[in-house]
Amino acid sequence: MRGHATINGKKQSRYLLLSIAVAFSTFLPLTSKAASPLSCDNEPPPSRDLVTLPPQFESAVKVPASALTTFSSNDVREFMVAAASRKASLLILMREGRPTPIARISAAAPKQARRLEWFQPATATPLSAAELKLTVLENLYAFLLRQDPRDVFSIEDVRAAGPQRTHGRLTHSATLQRIAGMRACAVSELHGLQPEAHVIPWTTARLQSLPSSGAHGLSVSVRVRNSVGERLSTGHLTFGRGDHLACAAEVKADGVGRCTLFDPHGHDLHDHEHRGNTYVTFSGVVSNDRIVLPTTMVYGAGSRDRDSHR
Repeated sequence: MRGHATINGKKQSRYLLLSIAVAFSTFLPLTSKAASPLSCDNEPPPSRDLVTLPPQFESAVKVPASALTTFSSNDVREFMVAAASRKASLLILMREGRPTPIARISAAAPKQARRLEWFQPATATPLSAAELKLTVLENLYAFLLRQDPRDVFSIEDVRAAGPQRTHGRLTHSATLQRIAGMRACAVSELHGLQPEAHVIPWTTARLQSLPSSGAHGLSVSVRVRNSVGERLSTGHLTFGRGDHLACAAEVKADGVGRCTLFDPHGHDLHDHEHRGNTYVTFSGVVSNDRIVLPTTMVYGAGSRDRDSHR
């Protein structure tokens, strides 16, 4: 997303949509289809792969501090690695001036899931390990928010064999939900070692798509509720359809954000765009005592997400 000053029209529009969503999530720090139940005993463990950083690592982009992270002083960077047959986005934590990979999302062929891995760097004590795990998972959540909400992911479990080795084909929103569950386990581990540790609780938002209206169904709206079903009246929603259409809306007192999709570059409307799925990002809400998470949803006739958080 960063460093692309000149790109062709199609990609530029996609980057614009993602840039709007990330801008909102940076300042307000977003869930949809439910992932399968996850207990702290069967969460996917860190990858055992060794990651070698190429000399070009110096071009890694420093990530702005996220309101989602407990330890905001961390220096986190993103780097695109081009391997023999695939590209991967790498998340790197600078520890005492040394780059340490903490997560990797591999690119995928069309209609294939993107492989998601996370890494647990070595530490000296159980307490520092628990703090570092929390840092890794919180930054992984923010990392995922910067990916395309239409992507599908798989999380590999290095302890398993055969078909059980990979955790599904998870939608973007379900993957976020899985990481949020793993973060809850990390908080529990930290409190077991340091009960007085101050960690702001994460709660989920529930997104409900409402019927589209207007010409070609370009007037879109979504209702936002908190984890107990109460309407939220703050935050932002960013909508997209296809690679060209976008709009953004504030969540009003009735818990609904509404706007009309348009093409900021003035391109003609294509048939697949007014018939295609709509994807939406909720910015999330941050306060001193809780974080309502940013999240995403894809809805429409062919979507993989469902309005399951009604």
